[in-house]
Amino acid sequence: MANQITRRDFGSRLSGLLAAGVAASSSSEVFAAARRKLPVAAVVTEYRNNSHADVIVGKVLEGWRQDGQAGPDLRLVSMYTDQVPKGDLSRGWQRNTGFRSSRRSNRRSGTPGGDDRIEGVLSIGEQAITPTPRRLVSTCTRGDDSSMRSSRRCRRRARIFPVFSDKHLGWKFSDALHMVKTARKLKIPFMAGSSLPTCWRYPR
Repeated sequence: MANQITRRDFGSRLSGLLAAGVAASSSSEVFAAARRKLPVAAVVTEYRNNSHADVIVGKVLEGWRQDGQAGPDLRLVSMYTDQVPKGDLSRGWQRNTGFRSSRRSNRRSGTPGGDDRIEGVLSIGEQAITPTPRRLVSTCTRGDDSSMRSSRRCRRRARIFPVFSDKHLGWKFSDALHMVKTARKLKIPFMAGSSLPTCWRYPR
């Protein structure tokens, strides 16, 4: 039959496809290596071992496996930490890499030189311990306040940049709706997602 091919023909075609695939892979690797890492800022509640900030921002600082190897095409230039608990990692990373670290929200997004030329914001809010005069209260802050402060900053400076919000938008529907409406009003590219796709797999 005209449509039949021999084993030799199949082997020859398969070899050609594999060769083309290797060439394409090599080209993509060269392209990836040449791409400029985009500067981003992170707004987090806290940065300690295995926190959401560590799982997400750690990939930017250390690579996908957090072993100093290949990672996302992002470069952290600024981080705002709402809290600095015992075991904080943000200050150590700031000393080692030189990104700007602050506990003042109005200074969180900017390059080490002070220019606001970031290309995106990682908003990572998770459960944190908030001290009160009487006792310590555990509060669930999911980054909604931080994201809204980022949006107001965009409005003041007439600059728009994408915002990624870790986990769901807020524990109250009204807060989540407000975030979505604000992003649409200011035409801010807005995405929410989980840290799970980038965490460690056990067993591997």
